[in-house]
Amino acid sequence: MEDLTPMIRRLWPLAVCAAILSLSVSAFCDVVGSLDLEGGDYSYTSNIWGLNDVCVPFAPGVSYPDFIFTSHRFSYLIFGGSYDALQWADWPSQVKHYLLKIDDCSWWLGVWVSGNGDINGDGDCDALVTDTKYFNYKGWDENFGVCYVLYDIGEPESGARTVLDLANPGSMAAVATITADQPQSRFGCCCEIIGDVDNDRYEEILVGESGWSPAGAAAWRERYECGRAYLFYGSSTLGATGTTAATAVALTGENRNDHFGAAVSSAGYLDDDPLATNRFVDFAIGAPWFDKSDGDTIVDNAGRVYIFLGTDSTITATHATDANMMITGESADSFFGSAIGTGDFDGDEQDDLIVGACGYDNQKGRAYVFLANSLTADSDGLVDASHADVIIEGNGMGDLLGNAVSSAGTFCDVLAAADATMVGAPGAVNGEGAFYVFDTTASRTFMHASEAFYTGKGSEAHDHFGLSVTELGDVDGDDDCDVAAVGEGSVLVHDSTNMAQAPTIECSLNSSSFSPGDTFMASIEADNQGAAAIVDVYIGIILPDGSIISIVNGELQAGFYPYVSFFFIPPGFHYGPVAILELNVPANIPSGDYIYAAAYVRPKETDVIGEVSLCPFSVDTQ
Repeated sequence: MEDLTPMIRRLWPLAVCAAILSLSVSAFCDVVGSLDLEGGDYSYTSNIWGLNDVCVPFAPGVSYPDFIFTSHRFSYLIFGGSYDALQWADWPSQVKHYLLKIDDCSWWLGVWVSGNGDINGDGDCDALVTDTKYFNYKGWDENFGVCYVLYDIGEPESGARTVLDLANPGSMAAVATITADQPQSRFGCCCEIIGDVDNDRYEEILVGESGWSPAGAAAWRERYECGRAYLFYGSSTLGATGTTAATAVALTGENRNDHFGAAVSSAGYLDDDPLATNRFVDFAIGAPWFDKSDGDTIVDNAGRVYIFLGTDSTITATHATDANMMITGESADSFFGSAIGTGDFDGDEQDDLIVGACGYDNQKGRAYVFLANSLTADSDGLVDASHADVIIEGNGMGDLLGNAVSSAGTFCDVLAAADATMVGAPGAVNGEGAFYVFDTTASRTFMHASEAFYTGKGSEAHDHFGLSVTELGDVDGDDDCDVAAVGEGSVLVHDSTNMAQAPTIECSLNSSSFSPGDTFMASIEADNQGAAAIVDVYIGIILPDGSIISIVNGELQAGFYPYVSFFFIPPGFHYGPVAILELNVPANIPSGDYIYAAAYVRPKETDVIGEVSLCPFSVDTQ
């Protein structure tokens, strides 16, 4: 008989669930946790200039790395641990974490967060949380942005939740503030601990202020919201009382409405020998609204990314054009530079660059991978985005692919030496949103989102899943790389384990051929020797004409329906064999070849987890 597994995989239906997402063709990927935000909290909807809710790694290198994510008004510092799926599902009471807040008087805390860096040189990881519109009743003006620097963060002693008021942290953490010097300028719209730019053992902070405008009426009109980014050099006293944007190296955008500083990122060691003793971290700043000149034509909102190389002396640059390299977007309204990330995407031990352009081609969106060993500029320091080594494009208009970009590390263990490439598309699937993980090591220069080896999607319209994506490290201690993605109202943490560990379901029949009046008995047996999983179970019969009848509640029902939805399968689970349907074969059933089939399906996906179980049988009514 013809192998019908590929057909069944295509035909198997969709179902509704947000706790677990899609299946890689080469690995079984389990969601470590789905963190739905609590009553009164909701994630802020991203727009192109970068007000993203984000989820970032914090304190890697320990047994269970911790991470931060944000919602509207609050941020959450999650302490990693060996939690099971049920604990993650009830995370507010089961997973140890801090709820970060400030005086109950800010609705913008956590516009951006960052971690994974040692700013003050004490050997411990520090973290950043920004607030673009902080105000209170103590004299601070509304809309003066603040960047909070968290040092010496202690783990809560007991209980799942501890409230950490950044204005009054007590003994739980040391908190310093860096304040804007201009109101209503979106200081803190993005930030990152970028690494050690000058190789002095202290890591630097980069903070964006995309709405900054110069003082003076004439200058204000000419360069309104040209934008700024601030480089704060790490030190044992960074963030002491009085630290403001005025104390940093200030880099200013080129033109009016460039929104320079809408995205900032470490660029790793783009120009350094991986074996060099002294290495200096480079950094990149995006200006998604930059207008480029193409002859006599102005290409609006093409976007530009500026790369500054690290050095052992203090950076003296003051203007975007002082950058060592400038990469410019391809076309109008591309918003190239809306997101920036880094990783070793080709496995040569050099850091490469990935840049998002979420507005490309009617917001279909693109992501551009620039490999360090081939990234070269012309004599003016310019590079065109079309010269990227790999270009990834969204599936359809409005996908906003490239709104978020990141390395996915060794997620799913698909790549032996290189980092996988991860891209968010919050407008995909009618606003449900998605994120995609790619292998960009192959000799291909162009890929569509549909060619990703892993896809995660939201569950409902307007989830905008993929607003932010990041590599987390191993947060659950199973020696596999985890990643996280953010949507409106939830953060999903994804894990990867080997395909051999996927749960199994086997179907069986009491005979392989039937006639009218015979007893037809269908049974199933389920087993799980791998990690916990949450699945939809589909059991049905494929008729000779290719149509499918589902088994639901012990009855046959025409169409695509799950036998059970959102089914939790713990490790070591075993069920059956047990009969789920028993009936007498009717006389009016068509003769022909049938297939009794059962499978686990990743909710909201057409992909099947593990193997489809098939039991061919025939019916003879002659």
